[in-house]
Amino acid sequence: MSEITASECAQFLNRHPPDVVTPNGFEKDFIPKGITYDHARKKGRKVLMNVAEKTLGHAIHRDALLIGISGRYEYKNKGIDVFIDAMNLLRKMPQLTKDVIAFIMVPGWISGPRKDLQALLLEDNTPPKRMTHRRVALMLLTSLLTRNTTL
Repeated sequence: MSEITASECAQFLNRHPPDVVTPNGFEKDFIPKGITYDHARKKGRKVLMNVAEKTLGHAIHRDALLIGISGRYEYKNKGIDVFIDAMNLLRKMPQLTKDVIAFIMVPGWISGPRKDLQALLLEDNTPPKRMTHRRVALMLLTSLLTRNTTL
């Protein structure tokens, strides 16, 4: 449990200290530094652009703004609802002139990587296949954080 949950347990359950406290977030060493960061950023952007183009069915301008949220699937607790509202506000901003691609990256396909998304990402179509909005949403929501997915 986290430090906050540990405090809640002490108050609500009259149990102090908790058996285990795990840190939230990730270690600072997780983020590469210098040129390694630049390479990782470019590689990550390339992967996200590929996913967007293949699932949306059209080319994305190279200067598109990529925005994402990730974490457990807890719609309100993790702010997914706020993220979606923010994307709607961003969509309505007349001064925004570049494409915005929003990714909601939460695990949900617990039986392994989706074969249909893997196949789609491996295809070398020009132009990319057009997909329905429902299918795009399902694929992005359920597959992007699966570490075994071949991108």
